Amino acid sequence: MVVGTEEGFALGACTLWLLTALADQLRSRSHSAHADDGGLQAAGRAEFRRVAWQYLPVYALGTLGDWMQGGHLYALYQSYSYSISHIGHIFAIGYTSAALLGTYAAAFGDRYGYRLCVIVYGLVYSLECLSMNWDSTAVLLAGRVCGGVAYSLLFVSFESWLVAEGQARQLPGESMGQLFAMATTVNALSAVAGGTLAQLTLELGRESAEEAGANIYVAPFNAAAVPLLGCSLCAALLWRERYSREALGGGRDRSDSER
Repeated sequence: MVVGTEEGFALGACTLWLLTALADQLRSRSHSAHADDGGLQAAGRAEFRRVAWQYLPVYALGTLGDWMQGGHLYALYQSYSYSISHIGHIFAIGYTSAALLGTYAAAFGDRYGYRLCVIVYGLVYSLECLSMNWDSTAVLLAGRVCGGVAYSLLFVSFESWLVAEGQARQLPGESMGQLFAMATTVNALSAVAGGTLAQLTLELGRESAEEAGANIYVAPFNAAAVPLLGCSLCAALLWRERYSREALGGGRDRSDSER
């Protein structure tokens, strides 16, 4: 069944509202940051805006791709005729890989750079999304392992890069607090937008998938790969590489020379 006129209008209006709310939140947070930090020099405010517009779009793409797939994961496994116990095992493998690799993901970022970790996040998570197109236990399990790795990187690499970038640009603590508050708002809006877009792609592709005999639930995952790859691309183009100062023996951040 294709989305009806009223449903399509509602989804479109919801998406438009979310985009408008995001822009308003970014603008209001930026104005609030300027008001709270009235003593900052103009150069400091410019650094704050620069970091915000470098970080938040990349973070928004990364979290959007994550939220787009979560609501249909169980339904997709069920459509491949897996039992509840088998689905539970698949989920357990994903969570186990995230738990086992989480600490190593943080150490990897400290040593090789947080931007690299964000790039890897988008690529690995995209592989998990594309793996959903195959009705193969081995492929789906490999996809869940990729998802576990990406999940670890999501909750480590983005914030670590922001902290390292803020330190390199000597942003005050108040400005960093504003950036984290803005990121929380972006993540919340990405959750709503991700669910809306996932349902929209599912409904729009339902009829063609049924006619082709394909799985109707893979559409949100294929669509989620787009913002995830965009996240990797934008991080590669917009971000400098940043490292942990402690990992460099407490010396000068090697990325300072790139400023």
